[in-house]
Amino acid sequence: MLAEELGQAADRGKLSGFLEEIARPRAGGIGGEMLSSHTFNVVLAMTGETKQRVTMPLNPTPTFKSLQARLHACEPPLLGNLVQGTTPLKQDHVFSGLAPGGETEISFIKGNYIQVHEAGLYNGIYEQWTTNEGRPAFKMITPDNPKSFVKTGERHIYYSSVGQQIVPGWKCNNRYMPQMSEWDMLAPGGPRGMHIETDDVPEGKFDLYNGGTGVKSNAPKITRALSFRTPAEKERASFQAAEEEQENIDSTECGGCFNGEARVLMADGTYKLARDVQVGDQLQSASGGSTSVEACVREAKSQQQLIQIGDLLITPHHPVVHDGRWVFPHQVPGSRYVDADMELCNFITSNREAIHVEGLVATSIGTYCEGLHDLEQNPEHRVWGTDLIVFIYQQHPQWPNITSSTVDTVAAVTAAMDGARDQLWRCQNAVPAIVRKGQQINAVVVAARSQA
Repeated sequence: MLAEELGQAADRGKLSGFLEEIARPRAGGIGGEMLSSHTFNVVLAMTGETKQRVTMPLNPTPTFKSLQARLHACEPPLLGNLVQGTTPLKQDHVFSGLAPGGETEISFIKGNYIQVHEAGLYNGIYEQWTTNEGRPAFKMITPDNPKSFVKTGERHIYYSSVGQQIVPGWKCNNRYMPQMSEWDMLAPGGPRGMHIETDDVPEGKFDLYNGGTGVKSNAPKITRALSFRTPAEKERASFQAAEEEQENIDSTECGGCFNGEARVLMADGTYKLARDVQVGDQLQSASGGSTSVEACVREAKSQQQLIQIGDLLITPHHPVVHDGRWVFPHQVPGSRYVDADMELCNFITSNREAIHVEGLVATSIGTYCEGLHDLEQNPEHRVWGTDLIVFIYQQHPQWPNITSSTVDTVAAVTAAMDGARDQLWRCQNAVPAIVRKGQQINAVVVAARSQA
């Protein structure tokens, strides 16, 4: 056929023009179909396995919707998210600048997935499993550190703004509790520079808080592009997650409370239930002397997760002494996580001394923990391990017998860390019981550092 056309063209004296014509790509001609189209190699994001090769004409220009339609028409259909490089593709995406006859790799993610980096035991891959307040809720399906996952259980990321004492924002938690004021870590503002009112969990590096009192050492970085790792890379990721988690533990705030039924050792060697201790009572201090109760602080009844050690129920970040050093309760042998719905107690004591509770030495409010607190580097420790937290409580209208919700305490501490000098408590509708006489929070911090 080609020889006949070539001969006829030569007879007409148009050989050169004909050669130019057949060299030009033509739809349906030799090489024309290939050179006027582009191939999309669609691979499974988790493994790199090719799921489908789709060749599409360059005119009209391929779009996300046209590629998606071709994938939906496959047998079986490919339903999920598409990612080019590290960028999730949106509905209005246009594939401009495609090379004729070239190939582009597109990652396919079945379902709605995210990956968390740089956040310790929260590192891993999450899949959406439900929704809350019109936003997806994610559950971890592949942890970076499987050992930690087995020890601590599930991991969830969800948004909530409605419920019992809720602080609006994205929550990181080992349980799905959207209507409760319980979270392990809170990201009230989402990623830096981004407003929280988004329909889906935003990508980016989050500003993450523990109890709202300061930025955690290792906050999540969330991406929609899922990384495929070799066995060696998985091992490194597991090690990194463990390191980041330990740094987060070391940097958490060191305040806390315990159950009202816990027995507190008095200065005379007798015991009182924590709920029955009163201002002015003399407690036996960890140093062997006595310390006076200056204020009783109650955390309002709420559903939360506590650590149980014998008959003691204590908040997870309330330091106790074990083997001669300050540790967190979960580090005490025999401790376990339990769910509880109760009021909790703690005290402000003279000289902020530690006390004896159910046979353990535990901090009172403002106790400095040698070897655990870092007043220079950690803003949370400068609150809970110094007189700054005492100063904050002194401004509560109910001083010295205070009942406060977790949300109100978070708001007061956050306001103080932002530089507020008074009116720290949201319930503060009257002149505080303590006249502040020009006290400055910075002065309290400086004094606390010098004492430490």
